[in-house]
Amino acid sequence: MKTKTRLYLPDRLHDATMTLIGEEAHYLVQVLHSEVGDGVLVFGMESTESLFRIEKIEPGQVHLERLEIRQVETESPVDLTLVVAVGKGKKLEEIVEATTALGIKRVIPFVGRHSVAKKSNPRLQERLQIIAREACRQSRRTQPPEIDPVHPKLERALDSLGPKQGTWVLFDEAGGDSLSEIVRASDASAPWVMFCGPEGGWSPKERELFDQAGCRRASLGPRILRTELAAVVAVGILENLLSQPPKG
Repeated sequence: MKTKTRLYLPDRLHDATMTLIGEEAHYLVQVLHSEVGDGVLVFGMESTESLFRIEKIEPGQVHLERLEIRQVETESPVDLTLVVAVGKGKKLEEIVEATTALGIKRVIPFVGRHSVAKKSNPRLQERLQIIAREACRQSRRTQPPEIDPVHPKLERALDSLGPKQGTWVLFDEAGGDSLSEIVRASDASAPWVMFCGPEGGWSPKERELFDQAGCRRASLGPRILRTELAAVVAVGILENLLSQPPKG
């Protein structure tokens, strides 16, 4: 049996049978040219996906039967949240796509005082959620990250985090410790929050807020990285460091 694709349908994971209509049916039949007997994986719940088989194809409808529910271990064990300043163009979309594939658990976008983009599309959150689900489908993740609406300033983003838990890391163009040094001095199993700033850098007021919150300052090296590259590189490095078993 050929497995054609994975679909994000969290409410249908445990259905014995289901009928797809609309976009999902069109995607299976017209885009993927699926046939009766092909397999479809359904995901949307942490560490779980269900294998369905196409039983019948009718105009505008695809009928499926569940064969099994699988436990899969593709989710990252790292509890990592990314708080990132909104950039111009599609930078935020690129960040969400890449960091979702890397295992991020939550993305909190905000408009920084030095952000080039001062306003965001009111439907941006919905768009980012779609991008995150598609990144999950391609990377074999089973649970999309939580995507916050764009907060109008850093203070609102900090409020959304609640009381500080674990380690908060600020990526600062002015310099700081290496991520490996911070990880060695911290509890890797606790929640982690990383802050990546706008193209224009952090303002004095924002730096003051980070100091009050007890953030560790980190550096990605002597070179200047664009916002979207810095965020993705930082998430990738931290996911890798925190996923390593402790050395005895």
